[in-house]
Amino acid sequence: MKLPYLKQYLKGHFTDLVKTYLNYFLEQKNDLNWDRDTLITHFLIRKDGQNSVVLAHQFLIQELIDLGFELFLKEPNTILKVYDFDFQPLKSIDKKLFTECSKSDFFRLFDALQHDFLNQNFEYKNGQLKTVNSKIHGKEFGAVYTEKNITKEIVETTISNWQSINNQSIDNIKLLDFGTGTGRFYWTA
Repeated sequence: MKLPYLKQYLKGHFTDLVKTYLNYFLEQKNDLNWDRDTLITHFLIRKDGQNSVVLAHQFLIQELIDLGFELFLKEPNTILKVYDFDFQPLKSIDKKLFTECSKSDFFRLFDALQHDFLNQNFEYKNGQLKTVNSKIHGKEFGAVYTEKNITKEIVETTISNWQSINNQSIDNIKLLDFGTGTGRFYWTA
């Protein structure tokens, strides 16, 4: 499957997830007595655990992390968890589309998804959900995006320094990427 198609597929899936979370929150008991449009906007801009865009992003990243483990490590993901919310959307990514995806293309998709998330937001106007250019997620949630070349340099230098200090092979090293995000440092290592 070609990379541009997969990018477009993930963008569409992300938008579907945002709509799914919006519907979920709208179906919950509403004691605010607001009209539907105001409620939708409310769940797009919240700064807590009920922001539909952030939850959709976390869910999609978790799906891709799990799929990456399955495709490239041939084992289930039991260590990287970025999604922690009670509601589980019924729609999942179509794993078959990614079976012929190379490891490098897979991580390019991660990069594109993270870049899009940090540089756009959803708005609800005239009954339509639209994406707009925005830096809101980077600013509001303290999100930081590290370019691939910087990540590679940090990981290579760190591992090289560790090996020279400890005189051991890389097979004995244990890594902790406490920031996680898209797992760029983890996957680079």
